Formats: sequence, structure tokens, C-alpha cells
Amino acid sequence: MAETFTLTTPIANPSRTTYIVQRIMLDIQNSVIQVYLIGSDGIQVLCEWNGPLATTLLTQLNSANFTTTSFIKATINACATAGKIPPGSVSGTPS
Repeated sequence: MAETFTLTTPIANPSRTTYIVQRIMLDIQNSVIQVYLIGSDGIQVLCEWNGPLATTLLTQLNSANFTTTSFIKATINACATAGKIPPGSVSGTPS
């Protein structure tokens, strides 16, 4: 067995308190939705839907009205609702 150096105090990962959307990919032909989020610690998180569920979401998205809720806010909330990120709330002004 190789030698191992064990730290007296483990290195804690930086705290992750927020996410922002980095990019969104909608592949209608292949029924894939990918949402890339960046955490406040710089780590990228992928929220992905594919197959029939993605087809349903793409259909809903195509006819959605973003008058009261922005596309980005709806996207982040969809990631949270699907359990792909922890619960939280969206704040800020759409740009």
C-alpha cells in the first residue's frame, strides 16, 4: 500500500451560496435541454433533461409567457424543482 499523508484538519471546500446561469442549450431535434450554472465557488453544475420529459418542457417553453417571471428565473427554478440544485430563491433584475 502506498504511503498517505493525512491532514490534521481537512481542507473545507469553499462555501457555495449562489448560482448564476452560464449557458442554456436547447436541442429540439434530439429532445435535450442543458442548463449550465456556475456556483459562487466557481464550480459548474449541469441541469439536464432529455427524452420525453425534455420534449414536454420544450413544448411548454415554446408557448410560455415571460411577462411576470423571466426566462432565467423560470430556468433556475426548474433546476431547483427537479432537485438538480438545492432549494433557494431567485433575486435581482432581469437584464
